[in-house]
Amino acid sequence: MALVLLLILGVVAGVLGSLLGLGGGVVLVPALLSLSGLWGEVFTPQEAVGTSLAVVAATGLSSTLAYLRHGKVDVSSALFFFLASGPGAAVGVWANRFLDGQRFFLLFGLLLVSLFFLLAVRDRIRPRPGRWTVVRTLKTPEGEVTYGYRRRVALPVAFAVGFLSGLFGIGGGALMVPVMILAFAFPPHVATATSLLVILLSSAIGTAVHTAYGHVHWHDVLILAPGAWFGAKAGARLALRLSDASLVFVFRLALLALAGRMFWEGLA
Repeated sequence: MALVLLLILGVVAGVLGSLLGLGGGVVLVPALLSLSGLWGEVFTPQEAVGTSLAVVAATGLSSTLAYLRHGKVDVSSALFFFLASGPGAAVGVWANRFLDGQRFFLLFGLLLVSLFFLLAVRDRIRPRPGRWTVVRTLKTPEGEVTYGYRRRVALPVAFAVGFLSGLFGIGGGALMVPVMILAFAFPPHVATATSLLVILLSSAIGTAVHTAYGHVHWHDVLILAPGAWFGAKAGARLALRLSDASLVFVFRLALLALAGRMFWEGLA
């Protein structure tokens, strides 16, 4: 029973998470908390976050390697962002320890509502070139594309992404990618690929710290991760067959439903 439920949960999280590149943690954390005790195993918010983050790190590895093989990742920028996102993830894990169930439910609900509104405006995001201290040039079939960033802006953003990753057990791409496109003028595919490497490294740090605190149910990760991996592959194929508008509409409904569940738990 537990094996089947975890496999199904992993697949669903992988499919929904990969459709819009938000990561399976957005689905996994509320699901683990809502289903806690159903198969005789109870998750605290800290354990749900730690377990989710381990799955995010494991499943994100294959996507990152694929982008690396195709040369879509700006590795030097990703490593620079990681200088802030890594410590941010560790601080997020530390802060997570002080959240009781009620506060965690309410804060996670607010996060999901924020993602709901972010999805509503993300298609309107347009690059805004500025005074960059780091400039990159990328050759594409359409010609050369120039983008860059200011270090003093990039580091706080990367820290925030790492913090959210460690605090809530999510990838953080929902915040990282729009900022990279809007503020740094990254081409969308480069922003997505580069953010995946940043998130992978941050998730690995967060997972290590959560493991040190005893928050990761590794026996569940070993079941969830394969399901999420296959689900992510299926979600990527499904995304090619659906229009962007359909994807956003379905996922925004899912976010509202999950947020409602979190608020219900937090206010109960």
